[in-house]
Amino acid sequence: MRHRRFTVKNWRSFLNRRVLMVAGVVLALVLLVILLRPEPKLRNSPEVSIIADRGALRVGVRTDMPGFGQEGIGLEIDLARLFAQNLLGEGAAAPVVLVPVDARTAGAKLDQGDIDVVLALQVQNQQSQYLYSNAYYTDDACFAVLEQNQGTPISAMKIGVVQTSALYTRLTNKLKAEPAYAQGSAAYASYPDLLRALSDGEIGAAYMAGAYLRRYGQEGIVRHTETLGTLPYALMCSTDAPALCSLFNMLLDDLSQSGRLDELRGEHGL
Repeated sequence: MRHRRFTVKNWRSFLNRRVLMVAGVVLALVLLVILLRPEPKLRNSPEVSIIADRGALRVGVRTDMPGFGQEGIGLEIDLARLFAQNLLGEGAAAPVVLVPVDARTAGAKLDQGDIDVVLALQVQNQQSQYLYSNAYYTDDACFAVLEQNQGTPISAMKIGVVQTSALYTRLTNKLKAEPAYAQGSAAYASYPDLLRALSDGEIGAAYMAGAYLRRYGQEGIVRHTETLGTLPYALMCSTDAPALCSLFNMLLDDLSQSGRLDELRGEHGL
């Protein structure tokens, strides 16, 4: 039986074959990763194609909330513009259309097709008929009190809350589970009504989001040291547009990892 001589030439040929094999495997893995990446599929989704054909992303935003959206300035305004650029490219002429909404009109405008997404202090998973992104800001559910009551325990006060707010059910459930948590509760139609009741002594504490305390706060009204939970604000969109939530989450991940999201919050005093 003849034995093949293992020469330098044979050794080089063997190494070359091994290098080609390894390179081929690596290339195949890279292609597989690219093909399995969700982003290209999401960007080719029907909802994104409609926005691309229109040439603009229509975003429902608040126009009266300091730090978030007021006179075209705020965290949510910045996120709306960044998301539009992310979807359509920075070269688009007018990639975002800002549509004023509030807590009552945001869902209706989304249902009617007047807007594509909402960035307007929407509490994550608050309404089951919509889809929500990851949270871009987590607010405190806090208590506003008169200055002289800042050191008074919440358990010694009657609490007021806006009936249509996300906090109404939370407070109701808390008092059912722990009747001694406060000296009862009262519901009001609006934040001005709630704070008027606080000023007039009808209630001892107003349960509200930190963002709304910033908006409606008055002289002599301060934030109590106690809180009751948090409020994660998220992008809201139709259940027919899941790709928009997924792509916004990817943008949030990029902004978070780069530190830009924290910078934006700081720029707007949040």
